Amino acid sequence: LGSYEEIIAIDIDEKAMEKGKAKLGEIPGLRFEKQDGCHTAYPDHSFDLIGISNSLHHFPDLEALFAEIRRLLAPGGTLVVNEMPRDRQEGAAASHFLLHYWDCSVDTARGVFHRKNYSCAEILDILKKHGVVVEKDFLDQPTDPQLVPPLIKRVESMEEKLEKVRQHYNRYGMARANQYVVFGKME
Repeated sequence: LGSYEEIIAIDIDEKAMEKGKAKLGEIPGLRFEKQDGCHTAYPDHSFDLIGISNSLHHFPDLEALFAEIRRLLAPGGTLVVNEMPRDRQEGAAASHFLLHYWDCSVDTARGVFHRKNYSCAEILDILKKHGVVVEKDFLDQPTDPQLVPPLIKRVESMEEKLEKVRQHYNRYGMARANQYVVFGKME
């Protein structure tokens, strides 16, 4: 991120925050807060950069989310959206996507809101509809080998209900799913 004074990571889910803390360790200026991204306690125009990572499809009320982003983002500030799209996943990366797609189905069956992943075009349409001027977008293909073992562990620990994911994994292997990244400014 270059130079920064403070990074605030928010989530409404305590378990997700604990996973983030464990993954990131001690980073100077980083703090985690349990808050609803659609209704935060921060003052207007508090942030130069707001990022949404693999969460857009978890928000049931996109109108409220983007109203809050508009309120919080400083004039000239940047919004970064990083989502696992449902398209443009091939080979080993598609194994991770199928694993996530299964998680989505399980969450939905349990009554937890978890919308199916959007396509890249749908992500752009959502952003534009909510007043984001897209300055750059690209498909990020993570290559860090340390990110793969936890995914393999999840696949190997599942029963026959995940046979479709296993078959895909056996055929193509495992890699982190591609991430669609968009930088933009609010109108």
